[in-house]
Amino acid sequence: MLSKIILPICFFVVLFIPTAHAYIDPGTGTMLLQILAACGVAVLVFGRKLIDWVRCLFVKSDSKGGSGNEN
Repeated sequence: MLSKIILPICFFVVLFIPTAHAYIDPGTGTMLLQILAACGVAVLVFGRKLIDWVRCLFVKSDSKGGSGNEN
């Protein structure tokens, strides 16, 4: 119910915002792009490891405590 009220309000606030005459210096923009790039690389590098770790939490192990060489 709350989202049915808040979403249209946010839409109209964003739609009817007056133009902001502000200045962001190039150093700030470069820093924001560097942060986004670093986050993307971190997801690529550590994403698979994180997915495997979460999967290990929810999947039962196939081994039954033995050494695996039982005949």
